[in-house]
Amino acid sequence: MASCNSSSSREGKPQVRMLEYSDSLWQKHKSIRALFHFKRNVIEDRQTEMKQVLQKLKFIDPNHISSEELADVIQYEAVYRVYKDVVGNYTNTVLEAEDLFYIVRGLEKQVKKGAYDNGVDEVKRIQFKKEYDEINNRLTKNLEDASFINEQLTSVEPAYQRVSPKIDVLMERLESQNF
Repeated sequence: MASCNSSSSREGKPQVRMLEYSDSLWQKHKSIRALFHFKRNVIEDRQTEMKQVLQKLKFIDPNHISSEELADVIQYEAVYRVYKDVVGNYTNTVLEAEDLFYIVRGLEKQVKKGAYDNGVDEVKRIQFKKEYDEINNRLTKNLEDASFINEQLTSVEPAYQRVSPKIDVLMERLESQNF
């Protein structure tokens, strides 16, 4: 009886390790999700709005605005360039994270169902390790992309919050003067 128990506990250990590996994937995925505190639609809407405003401002004679307003327009355009670069990447990164969620969940379910023969079969352990490595590499790349995008948005947000109301006031003034 004791030999059966030790045999079954020995067989369960590789499965436990595989579940620990899948837990590490979940932790990495959780780190990625934590970086998505900016709403995708807000970023897309800002980028679209800023593009429209800048297209209108392109036709304004610089002599009709003050040097301070011109500096604000230049800063607004710099913020727009960041948003423009980030919008597509942000969407792709969010979608990749969502895809990875389902992939990690699928791997975990397979481990729990014994699809890798509880880790006893060497071929199936190697198969698990290969799948784990592929997922882990994708998660690492996704984490790098999400971190970069988050840094970009976090660094430009204060400038946007400061200059956007000024540009709104400028646009209202210019539109009231039919420019």
